[in-house]
Amino acid sequence: MRRISRRDLSGVLVASSLMKELSANKLQGSKQACRALYGPRRESSLCSACCSSTVPCRQYCRSTDHHPGISVVGTPDPITWIRNKVILALTELCFDLGLSVEFDHGVKQAVFQVSTKVSKGRFEELRGLMSEEAAADVRRRYNTLTEVQRRHLAISLDDIVFLLPEDVSVVSDSRGRKFCSIIMRLWHLTSADVPEDPESTRIFRVDPSIGDGPPKKIITAVYEFHRELTAGADPSWTVTHIWHWKQLE
Repeated sequence: MRRISRRDLSGVLVASSLMKELSANKLQGSKQACRALYGPRRESSLCSACCSSTVPCRQYCRSTDHHPGISVVGTPDPITWIRNKVILALTELCFDLGLSVEFDHGVKQAVFQVSTKVSKGRFEELRGLMSEEAAADVRRRYNTLTEVQRRHLAISLDDIVFLLPEDVSVVSDSRGRKFCSIIMRLWHLTSADVPEDPESTRIFRVDPSIGDGPPKKIITAVYEFHRELTAGADPSWTVTHIWHWKQLE
């Protein structure tokens, strides 16, 4: 497959103005977030369990407002964030993906749905949300975990602290079909018995005295989303890979 260069997409100045427009044009409600990520065909199944949930503010500088006891002590790589936001904006401009600021919200709800089903071993319900290859790989890793470790795979919406695009690519194959892949990294709270995640402790600090339950720490997870951009193709996004710190590696 041939990677489409950023020069093919357009210039950075166009991306800058487009991102401002996208930021100002927010969709309303979680159902629209699901529609932006998965398309109308999967909206109802994705929204059924979580459309009434409150999703944390996505701006990094205010990401801990909804999580008392969490302080920011560092920052993710700003160059990566800016580069991938530019590529996302250019891809939106060229292919009309329906991406917006609500894409992050749709990602959070997809993570909630997929991780919850995986934690319960309900792999048959992942059909349409995750590729067959990814589901088979996750099942293989899932079978090596204990029952306690499996339960801790579930990531709730309230436990997601922050997320950002780690890599964005647009490629084409020999038949002229175009595809977009977006790798999202997220930081989330967990009470799982796993080692400290240096990627998280570098950025966030958790007050151990907060909460009534077991002490929580922040760890990372990575979810990859894939979609065909060819005119007339299914506009839905599919999860093609997941990775959880010290759990699904």
